[in-house]
Amino acid sequence: MSELIVVNTRPEPDPYFTNQATQTVVYVVLSNGQYGIVQEDDANAITRTRWHQHELAATITRPDQTAAVAYMQGAAELVDRIIAGSSIDYDGRHLAGNLDDDARAAWDQLVDELGQLPSSDWTLWHASEWIDQALPNDAELAALTDDQISSMAAEYADYAESEHAVIAGSIQDAILAARDLARAE
Repeated sequence: MSELIVVNTRPEPDPYFTNQATQTVVYVVLSNGQYGIVQEDDANAITRTRWHQHELAATITRPDQTAAVAYMQGAAELVDRIIAGSSIDYDGRHLAGNLDDDARAAWDQLVDELGQLPSSDWTLWHASEWIDQALPNDAELAALTDDQISSMAAEYADYAESEHAVIAGSIQDAILAARDLARAE
């Protein structure tokens, strides 16, 4: 009856707010039983399906990816209870989603238990911040060629991945900008 679609707990740059990561959201679609965890921007807007509660959604603390996948794979019973206890009824103005007491308890349990999982260790950095402490001095930086910068950027990107850092923007562009600034001085 229910179908796990995606579990993505890795932060992404929010396109609307500088220096801010996306929000982690758990959702359940009442009409088809699809559910998952996604990253969403904070656009201060809500879809019609969520407004009318055809889709339940809650912002949660970003959990560890491995723990979230394991939990969500075992959450089908809770989601099935949510679906079984849901209905979409005319409320006098709109077709609106409703939950009976058991479905509401299952939804609350799903959200609460996700909040108890270990937190994610992924962080969001802007490229210029990530490279700031690792760049050579201005004289060495000014002497770098484009090929050297390309190689350096690839190394920094690999290191960021190993440190669970999501980089917003281009590392190569940030190094090029730093080099151009060093050359101008």
